[in-house]
Amino acid sequence: MKTLTTAPVWGAPGSGGFLSRWIFGLREPMRGLMRRCLPAIFCAALATAASAQTEQVLFGFGGTRGDLPGTNGNLLMLSNGRLVGTAQGGGKKANSGLGVVFEAVPPTKKKPSWHEHVIYRFPSEAGGYGPYDGLTVGADGVLYGETYLGGDGAGLGCGIVYQLTLSSEGEWTESTIHYFHGGASSGCGPYNTQLLFDSSSGSLYGTTRDGGSNNEGTLFRLDPGSDGTWTETVLYSFSGQFDGSGPIGAIAEDSNGIIYGTSETGGAFSAGAVWIYNTATAQFDAIYEFKGGSDGAAPTGGVIGPFLSSPITQQYYLLATTSAGGGSTNCSGGCGTVVTINLEPVIAETSDTVLHAFQGGSDGAEPIPGLVMVGDNAWGVVRLGGNTTSYCSSGCGGLFEIHNSGFTHVVLTYVPIYNFAGPPDGAYPETGVAGDSKGDVFGMTEVGGNYDFEGDYVGSLWEYVP
Repeated sequence: MKTLTTAPVWGAPGSGGFLSRWIFGLREPMRGLMRRCLPAIFCAALATAASAQTEQVLFGFGGTRGDLPGTNGNLLMLSNGRLVGTAQGGGKKANSGLGVVFEAVPPTKKKPSWHEHVIYRFPSEAGGYGPYDGLTVGADGVLYGETYLGGDGAGLGCGIVYQLTLSSEGEWTESTIHYFHGGASSGCGPYNTQLLFDSSSGSLYGTTRDGGSNNEGTLFRLDPGSDGTWTETVLYSFSGQFDGSGPIGAIAEDSNGIIYGTSETGGAFSAGAVWIYNTATAQFDAIYEFKGGSDGAAPTGGVIGPFLSSPITQQYYLLATTSAGGGSTNCSGGCGTVVTINLEPVIAETSDTVLHAFQGGSDGAEPIPGLVMVGDNAWGVVRLGGNTTSYCSSGCGGLFEIHNSGFTHVVLTYVPIYNFAGPPDGAYPETGVAGDSKGDVFGMTEVGGNYDFEGDYVGSLWEYVP
């Protein structure tokens, strides 16, 4: 990890989310939404949906192959073209189970359609279960993931961190590398997120929804030892005050070792917060607190970025979703938003710009997962709204895009792409999407796909071809 080229200026800790201000001496991030050195204008105009719907279900889940893949972090596209992900139900038993890790294999000559291969079935509560989190690739193609429950903690357990290693024969082997215990020295319950892998040290960074000294969640690091053991260090315990409570969703890192994330609740307005952590100086700050109104509330999907918006002033921004807020009265507490978090370079306060406020109708509601970059654009899903059917009284959910366009200015535009139609097409997408090198987008719905053996729809994997 690289360090900041300019030191941050800090205010009094714990006394307010805006007291601490960053002086950014940032180089352009390795991956950026903006590839032009032009000022950014953020546009929330509603654009026309794509004229052709090219969504298709690749396969349905069910039984021992896993079921109900909802709120599971993001899908992950591997370099070999295979997708990997998790489903929190199914596995060891035909109509129940503790969850699975799977890979989706693209068509071959022998099998001309996409098919599922279960990598791992969680065997017992003591071994961890409920993989409500996505996967991360480490060195040599090793996969790292987490479970929300189980392990050796008290009660239902606080979850585990596991790794999956691919053998030369093409078989995956699972090993548990860490058990969360809760309490002051450990996190508890990683949820709807995935780990960050530091290639220079081999360490993993992540968040837990609970645990820590205040039981409001943690930011942690896992360090590998020479003997194969891993050690957890709680880098920060959330307080539920200015810093928020319950850090969930995707976390991001820039090229200078600054980690960005969100808290689901808490903050000055009890609507969640955006926070940053400097790995070089071990300093933490909440840089934006959602107000719960038009700007959004409950940022359950985390953030992606940062992306460059102005090379002249060295301004950067994050992209995020909130699952509530936005001002619509069609949903209790609002239907959610897509926002930019504008990172100011000197002493100005961090602000947000609403790109789209969901209304709960044809545009959908509740973007529970976060956004994912596919090519130059960001993609996301809403859990509800869109098409109303006999199966989906509140709508089956939809797919949308944040389109990057413009000549003299960069323009970010919300574009509705596809509304799910309910089983067997799919309904209730609660998992973050993934994309391939062609720009195709893949995701999962919590229900839909094929019937399982009892006649229930238990989820699908789908593809959208732009």
